[in-house]
Amino acid sequence: MAAVVFKDAGALADLERIVHPEVRRMVEEALEAAAQDDAPFVVIEAIRLVEGGLASRCDEVWLISCDPDTQRARLLARGAAADDADRRIYAQGADLVDRLERDLARMGVDALRVRRLSTEGSLDNVEERMEDALAAAFEGDSQPA
Repeated sequence: MAAVVFKDAGALADLERIVHPEVRRMVEEALEAAAQDDAPFVVIEAIRLVEGGLASRCDEVWLISCDPDTQRARLLARGAAADDADRRIYAQGADLVDRLERDLARMGVDALRVRRLSTEGSLDNVEERMEDALAAAFEGDSQPA
């Protein structure tokens, strides 16, 4: 399926139109269950969180970035074909995080609720940055990590 939708923007749009309503329903259901269970926090990992309108449901939106060369190397290491890796990266757009930040601002999401995190470096480094950001969020530190 990826071989088709990452080559054809129309096919990707069709797939998103089919899948996203069900994804949104499932996310809303999971948020309700988490609220009933008094969960301390919920993580929604969704590539189209902003575009899908779920950002308004979040106390914070974390925009995760990674250099395209690093993304490509990681995809290749997981067995992706080079042309497939390139299509996936190209489909996201070079300025994805900046564009999402602008979209959030247009939606009225306060910049202090947006945290930018890089996944450059080793897995240990990334995990440490994520843990630091989560601790900062719990402490009420609204400054991006």
